[in-house]
Amino acid sequence: MSLVIFIDEQTLKDYTIISDNVDFKQLRPEIISIQDLYIQDLIGSGLYNELKTQVTANTVTGLNQTLLNDYIQPCLIWRIMSESPLALSFKYTNKGIVNKTGEASVMPSMGDMANIIGKYQERSESYAEKLVNYLIQNSTLYPLYFNPGSGVDTVYPRRRVFTTGFAMGTTTRLTLDLATRYQGNYDLLCDDCYSTYGKF
Repeated sequence: MSLVIFIDEQTLKDYTIISDNVDFKQLRPEIISIQDLYIQDLIGSGLYNELKTQVTANTVTGLNQTLLNDYIQPCLIWRIMSESPLALSFKYTNKGIVNKTGEASVMPSMGDMANIIGKYQERSESYAEKLVNYLIQNSTLYPLYFNPGSGVDTVYPRRRVFTTGFAMGTTTRLTLDLATRYQGNYDLLCDDCYSTYGKF
């Protein structure tokens, strides 16, 4: 597994509320995972591997430096913020999983944790949309974006960045009676429903 990361400790801490006393070593595994599973999914494996090669060799082109600084890093920063609370709250030890709480600290409730994660995930997705739009607009400057490769291990870039909850079916008209709406007397996707009840 490559340990190339697209952001340094100082940049991450300068742009977030992560405390200076947080050991960057605790965040590094999260960063690598987010890059491999999220950033690569957004930009495709061709461009992603090119960036890793250039960062490793310290030969990042001007275009790729702009991509990293202005688009990938902001997206990466807020994804780290959404995925790091659990990593920073718990520790694996020879005694099992323990909470990493100090004498004067209080662990947030699961509800608070979910709100924090959700807030920063939404922010990361907004920056992800900017990243995707930039690459689409400048696709001629980044040919590997639309042509990431053809191998079975090729990751093709994802265009839709926002996540949603479970889809529970098409919303029905409130004028339908309860038996029709809830007792399985019609199929929301069938043609007869549209002709009988109109477009939902």
